[in-house]
Amino acid sequence: MLTGRAYLSPCCAEAFAGNHGENAYSDGDQIKKLTARERDVLLHLVRGKTSKDIARILGISFRTVDQHRASLLMKFGVKNTVEMLGIVLRDDLLP
Repeated sequence: MLTGRAYLSPCCAEAFAGNHGENAYSDGDQIKKLTARERDVLLHLVRGKTSKDIARILGISFRTVDQHRASLLMKFGVKNTVEMLGIVLRDDLLP
C-alpha cells in the first residue's frame, strides 16, 4: 500500500537521484527561457501524456511535439525525458 505516496520504478528512481549539478536549469530561472509551446509540452509531459496525446490536445503534429521534446532535452542538458522530468519535479519548476 502506498498510503498517499508516489511509487517510482527502480530505473526512474535512479534517474531522479542522478547528479544534475551541471544542469543549466538547476537554478530554476532558466525555465522562463522556454518558449510558450515548450512549456505547454513540458506541462503535458509532467502530467504523463504521450507525444500522441499532446499532439491531439495542442492541435499540432506528432513530429512537432517530438521536435519540442528534443529541444527541451537539449535546453535541459539531459539525455532522456525521465531525467528531464526528474529535474522539473525535484526543483518544482512548473506552477
